[in-house]
Amino acid sequence: MRRGFVELDGLFIHWRAIGQGPALVLLHESPRSSTSLIPLMKRLSNDFCCIAIDTPGYGASDPLPEGTKTLADFAGVIRKTIASLGIESFCLYGTHTGAAIALQLAELIPERVTSLLLDGLAIFSEQEQQSFFQHYLISQEPKWNGSHLMTIWSRIRDQAVFFPFYSRASACRLTSPNNDLDFMLRTCIGFLEAGNNYDVGYRAAIAYDPRESLLRIDLPCRLHVKERDLLAPHLHRIKSVASSVKVIVEPLPEDRWLQATREWFSDSPSRVMSAGTLPQHPVRRFIDTIDGAVFVAAGVGNGLRIRTAYPAPRPEGLYAPCSQSAAAGWAADAPECGVNASVKYDPAHIARVLGTELWDASFIPNGHSLPAPDYHGAFLMGAWFATRDALLQQQETAADKGASGELSIKSLTCSHLALLYSHLHTTPGIV
Repeated sequence: MRRGFVELDGLFIHWRAIGQGPALVLLHESPRSSTSLIPLMKRLSNDFCCIAIDTPGYGASDPLPEGTKTLADFAGVIRKTIASLGIESFCLYGTHTGAAIALQLAELIPERVTSLLLDGLAIFSEQEQQSFFQHYLISQEPKWNGSHLMTIWSRIRDQAVFFPFYSRASACRLTSPNNDLDFMLRTCIGFLEAGNNYDVGYRAAIAYDPRESLLRIDLPCRLHVKERDLLAPHLHRIKSVASSVKVIVEPLPEDRWLQATREWFSDSPSRVMSAGTLPQHPVRRFIDTIDGAVFVAAGVGNGLRIRTAYPAPRPEGLYAPCSQSAAAGWAADAPECGVNASVKYDPAHIARVLGTELWDASFIPNGHSLPAPDYHGAFLMGAWFATRDALLQQQETAADKGASGELSIKSLTCSHLALLYSHLHTTPGIV
């Protein structure tokens, strides 16, 4: 699995890719990222070159600029990302919010989309839209006391039992509650990665009515949904579509869903590509190793430096060079830490690949014993206060050396997320 970034007028967009064959672009649901598509990508990688993109504001992608943020805005960024990666024609898959963006993208560049699959497309009534706008898009703004973490975790717990999560009426109680702890952890990480910006994609998708687009689209298009999908009832709301559109209203079992997905794209193959040929960004890049992709960020100096304290301040974000390594030519999180949590790599090897020397390979691991992940969410608060204590201690040490400055909530939330990556790295699909 390769990873990389595309830069669009200062906006960094993150992608994942695997396989060789006809190009297949995949767009994820909110608030997740391309990590949620890894299982599907691996299953399809023997037949397709699968390229999943973190939509703006989710995963490792920067949010859209301030202003109106419609699905057309999301689709416009995805279009530019695809062009930057050299993808000329492609099959297109989207799920939930990603399905809505995919439909907009297909209308934007129909001549380049060979086939379209919309998996779990939402169609809201006006009453549902108003209810979701008022109750679903609650504030999750980070707080110094960590209270936002319990807001997020409680929301995830509630949505495992009710849909929507804010309505606890018996009619909204799920017949098959989703008590998969790994799924809950992955959803939590998605919310934390997006921050309070998480609502932008949701808001655009809730406001969007796709039925007019389904009447005029003129390319092979299929709609289906997997069993237990919360949006399964929405496909029954589609009464009329263009002749090129096929709607499967009955939810599909896992094996049939996968088979149908593979068969649909096989019927309309796009240009053949290889994940190995996709370009890396010169400043934010990943080095491919036998154990996975290692992220490195370019600095203004010389040599490769491994982050020397952990947790460490991240005032510029997760994927920017840390301040203590500003003089380095390259900076990287330590093996199995932060954004490299899923990779046990050799720093000396990375330095050789970069054609530079390894300046510092030592780091100070977190000394706190964090609670194991469970349904009660204590691990979230444990990691929050462990991060806060570590950063405050480092700030005090820096002050003794004459440095000044306040610990920002952005730096704290990014460092907390990096610590969670490390703590949860055994959970598939976290990083």
